[in-house]
Amino acid sequence: MKFTVAKQDLEAALAIVTSAMSSTGNDLTSHYLFRVAGSGMEVLTHSGRIVALSPFIARVEDAQPGITMFTVEGWRLRAWLRPFKDCAFTFEYDSSSKKVSVEPQGQEELKGSRFESLDPTNWHFWDNALEVAKSIGKIPASRLHHALNHSRKFASDQENSSPELCVCEVKNSVLLSTDKAAATILRVQGLENSNMKVHIRDAGGIMSFLSLAGEAPVEIFEHPRTTFFKRQDGAVYGESRFTAPFPNFKFPSNDDDHVWVLDVDALKRGIQHLVALANKDDTRVIFRRPDPTGPVIMTMMINNESLASSFKLKVSDQVDGVVPIPADGFQLNHQRLSDLLDLQKTDTVRFGVNIRVGDDGEVKGGYVRFHAVEFADKDGNNGDEYTTILAFLKAN
Repeated sequence: MKFTVAKQDLEAALAIVTSAMSSTGNDLTSHYLFRVAGSGMEVLTHSGRIVALSPFIARVEDAQPGITMFTVEGWRLRAWLRPFKDCAFTFEYDSSSKKVSVEPQGQEELKGSRFESLDPTNWHFWDNALEVAKSIGKIPASRLHHALNHSRKFASDQENSSPELCVCEVKNSVLLSTDKAAATILRVQGLENSNMKVHIRDAGGIMSFLSLAGEAPVEIFEHPRTTFFKRQDGAVYGESRFTAPFPNFKFPSNDDDHVWVLDVDALKRGIQHLVALANKDDTRVIFRRPDPTGPVIMTMMINNESLASSFKLKVSDQVDGVVPIPADGFQLNHQRLSDLLDLQKTDTVRFGVNIRVGDDGEVKGGYVRFHAVEFADKDGNNGDEYTTILAFLKAN
């Protein structure tokens, strides 16, 4: 078996599939599988949990009838390719010696090499699962990338204690994630019929695959054990479905007790200023509004005695709520708030402040609801609704 491929075409294909291979060990999960596909070639990887495939253009010669695939160790091939300038490479597999020779074309100063191939028949093939998987529709890659990037920021990373929360999951047409202190509720067009479930440890690889697709649509295929994402050029990325059940999710009301519209840049600078002065391990930032018609004041504590500093923020909009905000204010996790602010595309952010009161009339806590519409058309329609919830506690 023999094929010739341009370096840029080969490296583009490897870029798509490399994140789905193991970075340790020396078994098949650390190898690329090269396989004849029609008149060209395709390269596959798998880590046991993640799978990927990318077709590429190549001139194939049937030097050994019946031999259609071989493997090459991933890190070694990538390292060997690096010093070559743009050229073509000829790969030739010898089934008797289980060796793959690779010769560069037109670069006499650098020689070819031989690589070992493991038995390709032992590969973790998943073609049949993709063939029977149900297509739930297409969605622009950029739209899905943006949704996953937002959702994963607020999923838990505590897999030992809360594995069921370490995912971004679509339930009842809504993409959900939570770590109990924060939560996201995203209504994304194209996911209405999906049951997609993405583990946060795999989200980066899926997002990398989506980013390489640009604005083009990807088709989502769902199998009971695997979710596949397929690009228009035939490239595929798949993730085994995580089995821990996501908890039932209570959606917050769309009506807020109080609404503040605040400047994003001012918030970011204020947090940075306060964190630099406050106790190193303190993650709490307190929001107060002593004057119901005045500015919001943001503070942090130092040495548990006095305020580190305060930063006044202009409120550009307010809706008076039935339940007043406690005079001592409320506290949010500044790291979680910073995560949210970093995701904002607009100059302002909407704080929907909601107060929870017990039967005795005492304030027990509450939450801040952040709501935005992404990807709307010029008329403001067909957008995706992004709602993020940060739970808060009383300041004292």
